[in-house]
Amino acid sequence: MKKSLLGAGFILLAVYILFRDTLLLPDFGISLWTLLFVLGFGYGAVQNALRRNYTSAYVCGVIALIILERHYGWLNVGTGTLVLAAVLAGIGLGMIFKPLLLQNRSFGFQFNNHREDILGDDFVGYKGNDTIFGNTTRYINDEDLTKVTGNLVFSGSSIYFANATILGDKAFYSGDAVFSNVKLYVPKDWNVEFAGDKVFSSIKTYPSPNPSGKTLVITGDYVFSNLEVFYI
Repeated sequence: MKKSLLGAGFILLAVYILFRDTLLLPDFGISLWTLLFVLGFGYGAVQNALRRNYTSAYVCGVIALIILERHYGWLNVGTGTLVLAAVLAGIGLGMIFKPLLLQNRSFGFQFNNHREDILGDDFVGYKGNDTIFGNTTRYINDEDLTKVTGNLVFSGSSIYFANATILGDKAFYSGDAVFSNVKLYVPKDWNVEFAGDKVFSSIKTYPSPNPSGKTLVITGDYVFSNLEVFYI
């Protein structure tokens, strides 16, 4: 039902774009491309909120508001000031709603420039880590791997699965990326499938040179981001 409503919304948007001049529909004093960017990030905010990816929803919503503010000039402040205020507000919200984030198994955003995580048997079957404004290198060493999570915002991440073993036939790497770069290093005998959504993003996955029946499935929303898979 949710996808049907969103699909109907996109159809109405297409009708508006085609016939707004003919039917004298209001243009809201905003250019078509700016409107599309706002709607795109607004859609990302709603979709992530429905999925309980609250941090990604917040980032998409903030970007949409920044675009609108730059066009209409409601606050009459610079973009840098808006971004700083959004980051501070995000930190404050994270502190207030920390119990809720922990309940949803989110391990919080990291703001340092570089971090290395070695994730092994201490987090059996489930791996999670989020990063904003930073670069991370992660080593997944789980012998019974089922799921790895991690959202990225204005960040870069290299994740090594060389010493991991998939439990069953499939494991999942789930996480949203906004203005970020993701590099996955996987064993040569793993298949890799991308099952997420992308908006103005580049997704580079390749067939396994020596398939063994093990598959890493990549899910999540990629917005202005890059994903590349390397076999090692």
